[in-house]
Amino acid sequence: MSIKSWISRTFGRTEESSPDVVVRKPEPSPISGHSVAVAQTLRVHHAADINTLFYRWLIGQNEQTPQPSSPLEKQMLDALDILSTSEMGGANLVPRVPAVIPQLLKSLRDETISALDLARQISHDIVLVAEVIHEANSPFYRPAKPIHNIENAVMVLGQNGLRLVIARVAFRPLMNAQTGHFAKLAAPKIWSQSEICAEACKMLAGPQRADPFLAFLAGLIQNVGMIVAFRLIDRGYQGKILPDSDHFCHAFYRLSRTISARISRQWEFPVQVEQSLTQLAQGEWGRQPLSEVLFMSDQIGKLRLLINSRIIQEDEYFTTNGMSPAALACLHTLGEKKTS
Repeated sequence: MSIKSWISRTFGRTEESSPDVVVRKPEPSPISGHSVAVAQTLRVHHAADINTLFYRWLIGQNEQTPQPSSPLEKQMLDALDILSTSEMGGANLVPRVPAVIPQLLKSLRDETISALDLARQISHDIVLVAEVIHEANSPFYRPAKPIHNIENAVMVLGQNGLRLVIARVAFRPLMNAQTGHFAKLAAPKIWSQSEICAEACKMLAGPQRADPFLAFLAGLIQNVGMIVAFRLIDRGYQGKILPDSDHFCHAFYRLSRTISARISRQWEFPVQVEQSLTQLAQGEWGRQPLSEVLFMSDQIGKLRLLINSRIIQEDEYFTTNGMSPAALACLHTLGEKKTS
């Protein structure tokens, strides 16, 4: 039996949504103190609270109290668990990145590759060609005269500029091809969070001694599993209210991140990206600099969107609790970029 058929049989119809009310914010963790162990525990609790609040905002369930546990909650989590351990890991539920993307990412790690070779590879994808030329003509690079060919565009952007353009192009189709209720509802917010997270990764990577581009790439791909999760739910569930208990939210994030790691492998992204996603899913983000950067940046991306949407305030305890000075500075800087 296919995953789709299994889910269709498993999920039943449930009642329609109830009227919207004010967003319920998780209570901040009561943990306090100054030891390393306590500080680490505080960060974990704070991240879980951020995830829960963000998930409820993401799916538009602004209820004072979460939905009570139900058989549907277990059915959905079981389905996601099966998908997270399947051979494809859900990669068949989202558009595959163009074949040229992984090849280019590998090429860009080769310092001996020439601009001409890169231009030849890029020329195989017309969308990528247009994006690269458009970026090279942007005010950021300020070319002396308009650029109309891929060779000159590659020289203007350089390897770092090309990496960022290629990464953006790779992920954009994922957010533009959603048709189910929850995937369509959540996709624009998820993409916004991914972009902010990726920018935060790039900003925090250096001080944490992580590769800035790998961090940027991990920030963009880390939510792909969430899109897959919503698409899977949409295929087998016709209701308009999703489970949103604390237990469900935590399990949903863990499983969706595991799916992201498996898709990263399917798409032949650098192994360090897959490792950082796996460590984030398993709660072992402190093991390596890249996963630590991704952990911090993921929180920053969620907080920034919740602040922008006036769900929380930038200077309130819920926002600042457990956040390092570097993370708070990054959060503020990304807020200034939005308004500049």
